[in-house]
Amino acid sequence: MSKKNDTYKCGICGAPGGEKITALELAYGTREPFDFFQCSSCECLQIAKIPENIADHYPKDFYSYTQKKRKKNLFLKRILRRVRTKYALEGKGFIGFLLQHTKKPSLMLEFYADLGLKISDSILDVGGGTGDFAWQMRSFGIEDVLAIDKFIENDVFVDGDILAKKADIFSIERQYDLITFHHSLEHMREQQQTLLHAKKLLKKTGRILVRIPTVTSDNWEKYGVNWMALEVPRHFYIHSHKSIRLLADQVGLKVTRLWSDSTIVPLWVSEQYLKGISMFAENSYGENPEKSIFNTAQIKEFQKIADDNNRRNRGDTICVLLEQID
Repeated sequence: MSKKNDTYKCGICGAPGGEKITALELAYGTREPFDFFQCSSCECLQIAKIPENIADHYPKDFYSYTQKKRKKNLFLKRILRRVRTKYALEGKGFIGFLLQHTKKPSLMLEFYADLGLKISDSILDVGGGTGDFAWQMRSFGIEDVLAIDKFIENDVFVDGDILAKKADIFSIERQYDLITFHHSLEHMREQQQTLLHAKKLLKKTGRILVRIPTVTSDNWEKYGVNWMALEVPRHFYIHSHKSIRLLADQVGLKVTRLWSDSTIVPLWVSEQYLKGISMFAENSYGENPEKSIFNTAQIKEFQKIADDNNRRNRGDTICVLLEQID
């Protein structure tokens, strides 16, 4: 049960009080309890006290820290991919036009084309683990991409080129066209300071893309403490639409777009949590679909729900595009 606790102070808007919520670590099944509260003003959900040993709550096999064997493609293949990507992003190049109609490019490129990304743009991926996103972008031919993450064991190199750097954003000085936070901002203590420094790293026309879970969603209202996106205790701040806009305004940024990009994953994971099944249990849908509690019809229904939530902008994950205020 949640109860009022006026001893809390919101880390985003500074308002006192909020609803105390005790939630358990459910992803790995430790069921260790932690207190959260939801600000009654800006609605941001946040952990009451960040554990001093927070690194201990990230297993060595945590998905974003697992190193993968990577090797550059042959020179000709890299050139052809780059030509195709340039057309996909910018609509330029006859050869790229032909290549795109021979093999359709990744949906990920459609996403970034819609954001106006150019193939020559520089990208910094903050909290990027061992470089999955950075490597995918480089494989498309977007070459100037670097991931940073202070929790990875060592810098990550591919054929002599650095892909992911063991560092936090405050140690970075060069400027970028695009700075991304792919489900990493919710893991960070210094919300205002982090975005303020990111703003300093932007080129004049640069932008920031933040992808985060949100309490402004049907899933939070339905599942509560069994909602996957709580990710206890690894998520420190789970923003509302209102609080992320407020945070941006505090550091001199403006939200130019905000839209939902939810998938079916939080639905089946949250349903499992309701039944005491952890994300990595032997009978978890993600581990062994045939041993899971779900049938094909239920999975299809989850997809319909996710699509409808996104259409109404009530999905439990959002993309937020930020630009500097003129």
